Amino acid sequence: MLQKPPVSTLRDLAVDYLFYIDLGLWLLSDRAIDIILKKSGWQNDFPTFYDLYGTFGLSLGRNPRNPDPDIASLSTTIINLSDGEFYHLGTSREIISSSLALQNKVMDQSVIWTRNVKLPRGVSLDISPIKGSNKYVVRPYGFNDSFRGAIGSRDTKWMNISLLEWLARRGLDFEICGLSPATDIQEAALFPLVSLEDDIEALIRWMINCKACEDKMAETLWLES
Repeated sequence: MLQKPPVSTLRDLAVDYLFYIDLGLWLLSDRAIDIILKKSGWQNDFPTFYDLYGTFGLSLGRNPRNPDPDIASLSTTIINLSDGEFYHLGTSREIISSSLALQNKVMDQSVIWTRNVKLPRGVSLDISPIKGSNKYVVRPYGFNDSFRGAIGSRDTKWMNISLLEWLARRGLDFEICGLSPATDIQEAALFPLVSLEDDIEALIRWMINCKACEDKMAETLWLES
């Protein structure tokens, strides 16, 4: 197994091997899970970072790229899906291109449901239910946001502007929000958890449109959720 190998490596290996893309579905035995927990240094109910693809995966198989005696004790089987297709969802642009490709597989438009939402140019929005509750998480983001980096850096963007600027436009700062400037944006509590009883529409307007920045009720809802 290789993790994002360069084209030159794939070309060299293609002489003796077939190249398959992992679809992200792994079936792990109890023993495999125990080894992963051990490798991740599981303590106090929280593991440290451990890369399933870049570390664990590279130690699987008969001729692993990174030999590991614990992982070598596991057996590995790969199932090839005939006529499989790959749709990447890693970036906002890929979500749109892959969704378009999947939608075009169904030509009967009566089975495709769409709804127009007015958003600022370059801003996307999804609202996802939380399993086992009546809560929803509201997640606006910029189409080209990389979503990485310390939130205290002006290079770290959220909805196409720095988070520092987003907060300043609303009269907020990290102390008021209970955030540390050193926190990576992926770990920052930016997306509110709300219920249907909350004024979600006003909250969204406040988050994505500075014309609604003076809405103190929406601001309080964001800070408290």
